[in-house]
Amino acid sequence: MKMKRRERRPALGDPEAPPFPRLAVIGCGAVAGERHLPALSEMGWRPRVLVDPRPERAADLARRHDVERVVRDVSELAAGEVEAALVATSSALHARVALPLLENGVHVFVEKPLATSTADARALTAAAAANSPPVILAAGNMRRFLFVNRWVKMLIERGALGEVESFDVREGECFHRRSSRNHPRRAAGTGQFSPAFWNRETAGGGVLLDIGSHTLDTLTWWLGEGTVTAYRDDSLGGVESDALVELELRGGMVGTVELSRTRTLRNTAVVNGSRGRVEVALHGNEVVGVSPGELVAWELDGRSGAAMPTEDLWGDMFERELRDWLDAIRSAGTPFVAGASAAPGIDVIDQCYRMRRPWTGTTRGRGGAAARGGLRGRTVLVTGASGFIGGRLTERLVLEEGACVRAAVRTFQNAARVSRFPPEAVEVRRFDMTVPDTDTVDDLVGGCDTVFHLAHDAGSAMANAAGARLVGAACRRTGVRRLVFVSSVSVY
Repeated sequence: MKMKRRERRPALGDPEAPPFPRLAVIGCGAVAGERHLPALSEMGWRPRVLVDPRPERAADLARRHDVERVVRDVSELAAGEVEAALVATSSALHARVALPLLENGVHVFVEKPLATSTADARALTAAAAANSPPVILAAGNMRRFLFVNRWVKMLIERGALGEVESFDVREGECFHRRSSRNHPRRAAGTGQFSPAFWNRETAGGGVLLDIGSHTLDTLTWWLGEGTVTAYRDDSLGGVESDALVELELRGGMVGTVELSRTRTLRNTAVVNGSRGRVEVALHGNEVVGVSPGELVAWELDGRSGAAMPTEDLWGDMFERELRDWLDAIRSAGTPFVAGASAAPGIDVIDQCYRMRRPWTGTTRGRGGAAARGGLRGRTVLVTGASGFIGGRLTERLVLEEGACVRAAVRTFQNAARVSRFPPEAVEVRRFDMTVPDTDTVDDLVGGCDTVFHLAHDAGSAMANAAGARLVGAACRRTGVRRLVFVSSVSVY
């Protein structure tokens, strides 16, 4: 049922400001709930409608942000109901959702990545330009707004580094140990806590598409379009958690981009030129090093590299990119991160996936026929599969024993390692052994030939004992052939 329309409001504190376009937020997962909607609230821009197939999630956000209407699908929007749309669905759906909106004259902001293929990125930019006047298509590569990244681009364009010769970018952190400091409003079942994040069909890809869409966008924005000369990742049919890109950019510049969800890397970008070198942090305004030292004195907007402003990548930049998109809509101008300017980074990602080779150093195992034969074709449960031992055990069970593994993890945020396998080889399930739900644990254990119980709570011996009893009793009830209890490595 449609609710009564409210009058469009001017910006808070500025009664003379032009009205906000009628806005739909499409996709109510983590990034919309934690970042976009709070940023819109700060701007005084209240969406007209939230769109998400999970009405309970959308309704909760609607209550918190005073949004009048919630629908399950874009098809439920009336013609002309919205003038602008923020697309924050799963990555694989970005182009499919955004394209018809653009074709119908709706201004669109697409959360990164703009698309999952070069063809889709080109189709979006063409659809935006085909309108008269053109509609505004912006991409959510908010790192470009960081002062340090604009400062590096200024150094390159003004020739402070001379002829750029090479680059080296390393970005990664261990998701298993990832702090929640950047996600204070994380909702269960969203973002990295959602199984959709770890599924190739819905996510569109792994670390290359997720983190790499930022890293490669910044690099191609600095240095121009690129040709991939080699690409390797550790996918075994699922979403990759480690990736290595060898790239040649305009004028023969060559370099490497390494990305990881399983290892903490240095998280900096290095650009080497004939006259100088600069290294900057990827997640904040920090110049890690320059050579020669006087490079740090170069100024942008009255600030040098030694006087970086304080900016929050996870807060300020989301509001800044949305304000920029709004300004472009109001002025019929070009947004700072226009869809067309984001396309080169998407093209690099597309090239990588098309020429992918396995990164053999990240896994070990013979694969093929089962080495020992006892578990080939059988279903095996591994609790605590996201841990150090559990992750390696899962690999060996699949690659060497030919087993079908049911990998139980306490939180999907920790599923990077086991999600490299396709769902038919490794089925990832959420399991919290501190919750004594008999039906849930019976469903988890049921149908398994063998159960390896590795789940462990480092802070509670009582929880470990209760968890072992819970799993053991379920094995007896469901007829599991063998239960293997694995203690923590800490006993040694």
